[in-house]
Amino acid sequence: DVCSSDLAAAADWKAMKRSSFLEKFNEESWSSYTSRQWPALDSLPDLITLCADPKTGVVWGGSFGGGLFSVSTDQRISVFKQNSPLRASSDQKGLYLVSGLAFDKKGNLWISNYGADPSLHVRKTDGSWRSFSIPFPIQNRAIADILIDDEDQLWLRIPGNQGVVRSEEHTSEL
Repeated sequence: DVCSSDLAAAADWKAMKRSSFLEKFNEESWSSYTSRQWPALDSLPDLITLCADPKTGVVWGGSFGGGLFSVSTDQRISVFKQNSPLRASSDQKGLYLVSGLAFDKKGNLWISNYGADPSLHVRKTDGSWRSFSIPFPIQNRAIADILIDDEDQLWLRIPGNQGVVRSEEHTSEL
């Protein structure tokens, strides 16, 4: 299971608009990927979360400004924002803030959409989506990291010392 969060995020959870790049370690050597190789990276500032699909090898990433993206095993990049259920932040206008990613046991990708409503999405293995709103007030509609435990329960970190939210996998309730 390869997932990483908070690779580069401002302490106040504001987009910094830093250029993005990816690096891959394979067969004892590193490869760098910038906007020269993948022009789509120009629209994906502030990469702060990455997660590899354990079943397909596709790498998914979250940009704190440019939305969600995937890199296929043949190195094609796809970007998801206006063409998905993701929403722009209500606080940081025009920015699609993806702050957490995790795969559940069924292979569904869970996505936190910081500052938006709905702020939690799941992209199912068949490519369909489902979205969830947090049913109680959270400052700035802020959800950061997602962790899925051994019981397939979602744990959502709410930044700014607001706490943690838990959802059981088999329900749609948070």
